[in-house]
Amino acid sequence: MKLACYLLYFYCERIFVFFIKLFFSKHPDHYDVMILKLDGLGDYILFRNFLTELTSSEHFKKKSILFVGNSAWREIAESFDNHLINKTIWLSRAEFRLQEFRIRSRLKTIKNLSRYQVDILICPTYTRISSVDSLAAHINARIKIAQNGFTTPYLKPITDAYYDLLSPTQHGVLFEFERNRQFFEWLLNKKLYTKLRITPKINTEFQDLYKNYVVLFINASTAWREWPIENFCELAKWIYKIYGFKSLFCGTNQNDFCTNQIQSIPLSVNLVGKTNLKELLDILEGAKFVVSNETSVPHMCVAMGIPVFTIYNGNSFGEFIPYPKHLATEYYPIYHPYISADLKKYEQDSNKYPYHSQLNIRAVTVQKVIHTIKDNFIHINAQGF
Repeated sequence: MKLACYLLYFYCERIFVFFIKLFFSKHPDHYDVMILKLDGLGDYILFRNFLTELTSSEHFKKKSILFVGNSAWREIAESFDNHLINKTIWLSRAEFRLQEFRIRSRLKTIKNLSRYQVDILICPTYTRISSVDSLAAHINARIKIAQNGFTTPYLKPITDAYYDLLSPTQHGVLFEFERNRQFFEWLLNKKLYTKLRITPKINTEFQDLYKNYVVLFINASTAWREWPIENFCELAKWIYKIYGFKSLFCGTNQNDFCTNQIQSIPLSVNLVGKTNLKELLDILEGAKFVVSNETSVPHMCVAMGIPVFTIYNGNSFGEFIPYPKHLATEYYPIYHPYISADLKKYEQDSNKYPYHSQLNIRAVTVQKVIHTIKDNFIHINAQGF
């Protein structure tokens, strides 16, 4: 039934594009390469260093590039990577996802993108979603390239056919940064020694203002991945008592309960919902260490060399957590007890389709986080903190 609905909807989009080409003129601009990258902020952090490899390579360095990205991380991309791209188009989630049922927005996006003429379309994401694959199918490109990656199994034969070239991929679980490395080594036909790095132009205003602080990042993309705010507050009290550090609470969503909890902590600062992404990078850069839910923030910390403790009870173990040692030496995962009991088994289970974690993040106790910090803080101090 799902397959039939997808095929029917995609067929209707095809008819829509046919009439667009019939009645609307092509966009006057032509680009050598279009890159379609519409996943989350953490995914972009793990991808962006390969954009430099692409644009500096022998084959692509003189190519004009049109980049179609997710507006959720527009600020990061424009702050650090705009010099690599000739033109950018930013799409919100509602403009490309089918399950949002905002058909009008999606059709408007298809109309705009299908008028561009490009020589090569590159879709570098390993975990593909059908709504982005079908968007790629409507783009006018001489060659369409993607990873031979993971997607909805019953749709894979169909969506694979939208592309002319699919990169060979390693079977089994592989960390996302290494997936990207594999893809770009194949695309550029050379060995890459790319490092995960962000080198921000730091504004020290926050660091000068607060001094001697840690960052507690309390939000995640979904509620079931968020450690309770009262646990973060209890942890902040311990950090102040033992180390004398202020706790800067950061995040995206704030409510009265959250505000009242944070106000009870000595020398705490409530910055939840009060910073943009660029300011968040500035704040993270000055932290003694960071404690965060498993979200984009730990990836930002690793890219800047900031020690980070990551509380995790989620999906796809091995893909985004834990970090391989050659990429991060100051990354400390804190697992749900069920995960800790058998890491190998959980890796196998969590990467099966369509696994969704039902583990309660509350099972990660404050004491477990405290013990992890205590066990590693001497090592952090030895690195210069």
